[in-house]
Amino acid sequence: MTTVIELCLVILTVVILIIAGFLISMIIQVKRTAREAEITLKEINEEINPLISKINDAVNNIKHISEELNLGITSTANAVRAVENVVKNVSQVTTLLSAKNLGKKILVSTLWIGIKAGVDVIKNRLFLRRK
Repeated sequence: MTTVIELCLVILTVVILIIAGFLISMIIQVKRTAREAEITLKEINEEINPLISKINDAVNNIKHISEELNLGITSTANAVRAVENVVKNVSQVTTLLSAKNLGKKILVSTLWIGIKAGVDVIKNRLFLRRK
């Protein structure tokens, strides 16, 4: 029975040594993987920071261009409104000065001036008679 116990102890010792060897190699591999991951993260961090800076610059440039476009659009809209007003005024002047309407307006103005002159003459004669 002692031999069986000794044999079991020897087998148990061999199994423990195998497990210990496996665990040691696994720990070494985990340590290597962690070191490589740390190096990779450091490299990524070194590459990302300049990219983030460039992205911020690009966003600021886009904002600036957008503000300039808004100012340009506003200026253009104001210019279009001014042109619309000029066209409206020119249209009114053209309508006023058109031959057909101008003749009627001259006739009406002349008639009005004549009526006013006649009324003034009548007023003056009536006023002179009363004196």
